[in-house]
Amino acid sequence: MHRAVLFLAAASALSLSTSWAETRPHIIMMMADDLGWNDVGFNGGKIKTPNMDALARNGIILNNYYTAPNCGPSRAQFLTGKYLTHLGLQHKNLQPCRPSGIPLSVPTIADELRLMGYGNHLIGKWHGGFHTSEYLPTNRGFHSFRGMLNGVGDHFRHTKKFQGVEYLDFYNDTIPYTGAYGVYSTDYFKRRALEVIDEHDRSGQPMFMFLSFQAPHTPNQAPQELLDEYPDIHDESRKKYAAMVTGMDQAIGVIVADLMRRNMYNNTVIVLSTDNGGQSLSGGASNYPLRGNKGTYYEAGIKGVAVVSSPLASFVGRSEALVHITDWVPTFIHLAGGRPIGHDGINQWETLSTGNTTGGRTEIIYNIDPLTVASRSSRRAARREMRAMRKSHRSQARARQNNSPTFNRQLFEDSVDREETEFNTDQLAVIRSGDWKLMTGPIGFNGIVPNPDTDLVAYMTARSFKNSNSAVRLFNIRNDPTEANNLRAERPDIVRELIEKLARHERTALPAFYPSTSDECRPQPYGNIRVWGPYSRI
Repeated sequence: MHRAVLFLAAASALSLSTSWAETRPHIIMMMADDLGWNDVGFNGGKIKTPNMDALARNGIILNNYYTAPNCGPSRAQFLTGKYLTHLGLQHKNLQPCRPSGIPLSVPTIADELRLMGYGNHLIGKWHGGFHTSEYLPTNRGFHSFRGMLNGVGDHFRHTKKFQGVEYLDFYNDTIPYTGAYGVYSTDYFKRRALEVIDEHDRSGQPMFMFLSFQAPHTPNQAPQELLDEYPDIHDESRKKYAAMVTGMDQAIGVIVADLMRRNMYNNTVIVLSTDNGGQSLSGGASNYPLRGNKGTYYEAGIKGVAVVSSPLASFVGRSEALVHITDWVPTFIHLAGGRPIGHDGINQWETLSTGNTTGGRTEIIYNIDPLTVASRSSRRAARREMRAMRKSHRSQARARQNNSPTFNRQLFEDSVDREETEFNTDQLAVIRSGDWKLMTGPIGFNGIVPNPDTDLVAYMTARSFKNSNSAVRLFNIRNDPTEANNLRAERPDIVRELIEKLARHERTALPAFYPSTSDECRPQPYGNIRVWGPYSRI
């Protein structure tokens, strides 16, 4: 009953055009798992990616595209078009034994496209929750699902460990599936994608395919023929990672060629997107020259590789438009002939397809996480810093007053004298507004990992670190894309403006939902084996 009401509500938000039946394109989201900024040829990387480069050469490279810093949160935002703050998923990543997932009260893009006559297929990684069967992909709008429920697993055996023992994590819709055992995940997902394309070529039904690759996420594994492509990479982690990226690229090439052979490509929109930045060092990825790593809100963690490729777009080139992963839901609904309503994302089709850089997105709320706060000593230091910034700003304002007869001192004093507790700058919060990016809370890892393509030894010997101190950080991303210069002291006016925006947004946020691990969580019996799957009786 609840789902029926949900679907009716979603249906009322869709307004179909008269030419809907004739013009609905096929929509394919190809999502790489932890693909680094520096690991595709069209961004200057040395890993062999000729097929992704061809999509980029004939499509739209998104140079200002942003995600969450981790897999589960990115997928939740992609599937719903909602910010993490409006899903209650602000804190950390989705974990199998914490009974949580994409809220059932929020329709997914598959729910919405299903109402519009699309056949929806998820191939690969889900990572959207599975503690009860309601969270499984085929209960979230997808007509078919072939892949893994968890966020990580063996690429050949399709298993994930629980208490040191490996258990199957591979499904055909809602049924555990052993038929993929021994087949490399990228190869299997490619085969399944070709099956789905064939089905829709025969039926003529518009297709939405979420091809959610497991590669190049750890564990770093690849067939020997792919490893042989990189005899000169002597770091084992980097070598395997490069092989995984090239294997994914080859799969993409086969899929695109099949669409062309069937004359389906001309009515298809393909989006290639990473889910977040690459896992440098232990994971073998490179986000150079960006600061940070996967799991951080510095650019290396959230600035993503992305391409839109379609003959339906008139623009070809590199777009500087600001795009967020929440934007795909309203964009896809628009492409399907609907009118998107109620999303944090915006329809970017006109902006991207025409090369227009005006009238699109100007702001992103990356996150406000009240459960991630700095240590007590660093909180005291941060408060002292904020008081010093206010004092500095008053001093600047007085100087301005002497040169500007229109300056209103009272209004200015009122704005800077607001209660310090209006927004807690000790919590993790990140906003982008225009060219400005503000970060509050724990500093975390803020180094730049060396480029393995030019100095593999420096890359191999680099070490990650965490800084639990709190600080307000302000960067002008257009002028300073590597976040080298913290301008908080020079521009306290911008700091204040962005903190006020965060405070306004925080008032709309849901409480962060991060439940304790469940005692019920364990692989469930299926025939003579145990498998990962729904475990909660609630």
